[in-house]
Amino acid sequence: LRGNMLPQHKSNVENEADKKEQNRQKSSAKFIYLIRSPLDTCVSFYHHLSHQVEGCYEKSIDDFFREWMDGEIPFGSWTDHLLSYAPLIAADKVFLLSYEDMVNDLKGSVIKLVKYLEMDDVLTTGDIDEIVPSFSFQSMKKDLNRFQPKSVTWKNDFKFLRKGVVGDQKQQLSNASRNEFEKRIDANQFIAKVSIAMQGKGKDSIQMLMRST
Repeated sequence: LRGNMLPQHKSNVENEADKKEQNRQKSSAKFIYLIRSPLDTCVSFYHHLSHQVEGCYEKSIDDFFREWMDGEIPFGSWTDHLLSYAPLIAADKVFLLSYEDMVNDLKGSVIKLVKYLEMDDVLTTGDIDEIVPSFSFQSMKKDLNRFQPKSVTWKNDFKFLRKGVVGDQKQQLSNASRNEFEKRIDANQFIAKVSIAMQGKGKDSIQMLMRST
């Protein structure tokens, strides 16, 4: 979903008490926006689409990259998607979390989520220590059947949980593709645009993701 496609509460009640309850429910909604290094995202999506039977992508990964950059791959471009959420992040209506943060500090990421979801008065430190191992990539891969999507047919015994690493694009994409990405990002002043739209919030995370390319 793009940012403008998130559920919206439209008031169709006239009773003041009902309006207050509707506003309470609206304010209690929680949205989490997970971001990932754009080129790692591109590589991961390439492997996803090139290993499914239905609508299989059959060209090279560098062809995929160019179409992905032009927004021609399903769900459009990474930059447009992020920009659609920028105003919501600026208004504290969405919690921003990165894939890289979870890989590098899973427990710290869980603690932040617990606080955002206002569950810190329910879950103790001991509870968090107990559940965090089950969120790891290694743990999820051991229970692959639970996470392997059933909506498509996979080719060549493809595993949806593939590597769970940061920086895989450096082994997968050509130098030409990576250079092209950097040129387009610079030419479109994307980092400046998203920083302004986010009003400075999440700026460090975005810059870190762009540096990881």
